[in-house]
Amino acid sequence: MSDNRGFKTVSDGPQRPPLCSDQPSSRATCRQLTRRTLLTLAIGTACLGVVGLVFGLVLWPQLDAAYHWREAQRAAEAGRFLDAREHLRRCLEVWPTSGETHFLMARVCRRGGDYAEARQHLTLARQHHWPGPAVDLELLLLDVQVNGARGPDAVTLQHFVLSNKHPDEKLILEALVKGYIHNFYLREADYWLNYWVETHPDDWFAYYWRGQLRERFGKLEEACGDYREALRLSPGQLDAALRLAQVLQQKGIDLAEAKQLFELYLQKYPTDGPALLGLARCHRGLGDHAAARSVLERITSDHPSYGKALLVRALLECDLENYAEALSHLRQAEQLNPNEPDIVHQLAEVLHKLGRSEEARPYAERHKQLEAALRELGEITRSLLGSPADVEKRYRAGAILLRVGEEDGIRWLLTVLRENPNHRPTHEALADFYSKSSVPEHRHLAELHRRRVQELDETRQPGTAQAPAP
Repeated sequence: MSDNRGFKTVSDGPQRPPLCSDQPSSRATCRQLTRRTLLTLAIGTACLGVVGLVFGLVLWPQLDAAYHWREAQRAAEAGRFLDAREHLRRCLEVWPTSGETHFLMARVCRRGGDYAEARQHLTLARQHHWPGPAVDLELLLLDVQVNGARGPDAVTLQHFVLSNKHPDEKLILEALVKGYIHNFYLREADYWLNYWVETHPDDWFAYYWRGQLRERFGKLEEACGDYREALRLSPGQLDAALRLAQVLQQKGIDLAEAKQLFELYLQKYPTDGPALLGLARCHRGLGDHAAARSVLERITSDHPSYGKALLVRALLECDLENYAEALSHLRQAEQLNPNEPDIVHQLAEVLHKLGRSEEARPYAERHKQLEAALRELGEITRSLLGSPADVEKRYRAGAILLRVGEEDGIRWLLTVLRENPNHRPTHEALADFYSKSSVPEHRHLAELHRRRVQELDETRQPGTAQAPAP
């Protein structure tokens, strides 16, 4: 007889305590543990949800805005002002009361040529307590970029650049140069561009703008050198690549390189008219007519470059001696750009090839007149280097450009009024131009200039000479 008192019986297998026994107290304990576990999980899930909500509503917009802020600065440094504006718009959705963001937006708009929006954001920057001196300087740069530095403005900026070594010196030089070029004060632009290159030889923007000025002077080889230097300093600079491609194509050499540069630019801006035209001309110069036609098909009839695209189409047909087809394209081009010298010249050539010499003769005569006007324009431009404030020469340049269908003539005429607000022939020419325009807003401008002509006629003293009509 065995005695098991005080000892546990050894079972045949391993013993596992039951999660819940069949006893009522054990089942209650189990339910309590289950409730606690579920409650803990619920609380944890709720905490994660709150954290996610806070991140989504508060932290993520801030992080996203900070990202766009950095990208806006990079885009501005690279001269991609439209891209910079898009990034800053995203910032302002999150930081609508940030004076600094409005200030940077104003600067980017001004550098990109949108002066009205620049002024709006400068007003907002001041309202949101961005430092007044910074806003005042930016307003000065805006006015200089629009009108060119004249009088006290020129003295102020020259003092900033030459005496103070201002921290924004490069931005000041940029505004000076743009203002001078925009208003055709080319001698001043040339001086400050050379100063900019000498004092900041690592700034690609200085070479980019000097290249444009050298293009205006017809110094294409030197312009190529400047654009190449801009690309060396900023390899991804697409605007400099486009400019270099256009000069190479215009010179008619290195067409293969020009073609590659046009294609590079079009990867980013696939609908850009001037780049598409340049690429088509390169294909034609390289003998690939099919590729040229394919590129021209990407320029639609509502595109501003369509008239010149029709001219290139006509040249392609002329290469194949399909003169009747070429004439059809040229007639359409003439309707869009009746005073484009190349179109007029090609019409004379094609009509002559078709044996229609009588029809060709007026076009040949008109082409001679247009070429003479453009030669005169070149002489005027060169003579203005020595007398930039000569209003009669500026008026003549504007009148010539309007006669050949170039709206740059308007900018020339507006510079006349900055030098002499009472120049009657300029008001008369502007009134005539705006009255013929299809833009609704131009009707008001036409009336303003007509009224000014009447006022000047009423106040003009007897015997006062007037400038001859163009």
